Amino acid sequence: WQCLPPLTPATFCTDVVGATAYISSDKPFKTVIAGLARNFRQNLRTQRNRLAAHTNVHLERAADPRSVAAAFEQFLEVEASGWKGTSGEKSALILKPGPLAWHREMIETLHGDERCEIDTLHADGRCIGAQFCLRNGAEYAVLKTGYDEQYSRVAPGHLLLEEALRRSCEDPQIERLNMVGDAAWLTVWRPTMVPTQAVYVALGRSAPIWTSALRLRFRYGPRIKRFL
Repeated sequence: WQCLPPLTPATFCTDVVGATAYISSDKPFKTVIAGLARNFRQNLRTQRNRLAAHTNVHLERAADPRSVAAAFEQFLEVEASGWKGTSGEKSALILKPGPLAWHREMIETLHGDERCEIDTLHADGRCIGAQFCLRNGAEYAVLKTGYDEQYSRVAPGHLLLEEALRRSCEDPQIERLNMVGDAAWLTVWRPTMVPTQAVYVALGRSAPIWTSALRLRFRYGPRIKRFL
């Protein structure tokens, strides 16, 4: 966004392509949790109790480059084990060479106050859930989450997100927890939704023509689609 103002308005346009959910973490964790629906709070307690009934239950947090690199392999394995893997919609990160390389590069290059972190949830001697997080200034973002579907009754994704929220609330440098998307399962956390926009910058002498064409498409395309 800081790069757009110097550009001539005729050379770029924007389009709302979705939304992003986030939770403000500038209040105590107990206060934030108290603002959730009573049924959901009860569900979280039930899921924690179910998890406690398993053996060798523990949460590991990787924050330095070496441990994050090791935890990332666990994340890739558990994410691809279920519906995101080869037997499902094939959206697992390990099946996408480009995004996979991008995540590996982040692990290698981001350090200090801007770094990658991975939480892994373990039970019965195996990793049952993991989340890939990015610390960036006042924001803590959960970029990816994966879990073992055999443990769906304990909702590893929700328990991991609860831990990320707790950590964000306890860290005075973090002001918000960003879920980087608007997945339906996040609605129970009552997040604030903000639009996600795609920015198109046209290059060359014909830039105004292409930009005008895109603006027309974004403005009238959905109307024409609904009409047809």
